[in-house]
Amino acid sequence: PPPPSGIAYDTDNGTVNQRDINVLIKGFNPRNPHLGDAIVATFIWAGPATITSVTDVLTDGALTPVGNTYHLVDQVSAGGLTMATYVATNVQNFPDPNPDNNIVLAVRATLSQSFSDGGIKLTAWSGVERDFTTALGQFRSASGSSARDTVVGPGPIAVNPGALTVAVTVATPPVNRDPPPGFTRFLGSVMTDAFLATETNYQVPATTSSVDPRWFWAFSQAGGTTVTWLATVLSLNPAR
Repeated sequence: PPPPSGIAYDTDNGTVNQRDINVLIKGFNPRNPHLGDAIVATFIWAGPATITSVTDVLTDGALTPVGNTYHLVDQVSAGGLTMATYVATNVQNFPDPNPDNNIVLAVRATLSQSFSDGGIKLTAWSGVERDFTTALGQFRSASGSSARDTVVGPGPIAVNPGALTVAVTVATPPVNRDPPPGFTRFLGSVMTDAFLATETNYQVPATTSSVDPRWFWAFSQAGGTTVTWLATVLSLNPAR
């Protein structure tokens, strides 16, 4: 049964600075999500490649397939940078808890060709509706560019009471940013390498609302260089 407290953050992991390969992959080390969680996987890469599949595996020597289904929610591209968000609900078929910190659930995107830089952000959530078709609420993405400090976001979406809202942004070249007001910045929410900076934030509003995540980006730190930004937001409904 779903947790009595509704949707709650479980765990996360992520990495950037993956390059010159055609796979984006990251595990939930050192500990797995819980069975029944929803996983939000955001993939970011530079170049013309497209995602051909998203799967999950165990990080054992054989990369044993796990078999959960990851649904594309939204994708946005600008300035040679792409961000795609996938969701799996009611994930199963992995050890919970994992007895070995080195053997964990990993999510993998296979791309059509290699890319020059990329990353993946994974977050896991308890209490989400287990059927994807009823779990997914609204979603929205946007992109743009600027050489001046400014506030940007994907635009507002309507969110049901107790639903999870996950918002992700990325920019290249990397500069600093402030999180959207009213959203939580968790420990692993910010990732940066020499090419890009990305941040993931969330909130769970208690009442029906319109949510409009907007980050303040310090684009002027790029020294007059035009910065390309992407942003996306989605909501997932609580288990009934």
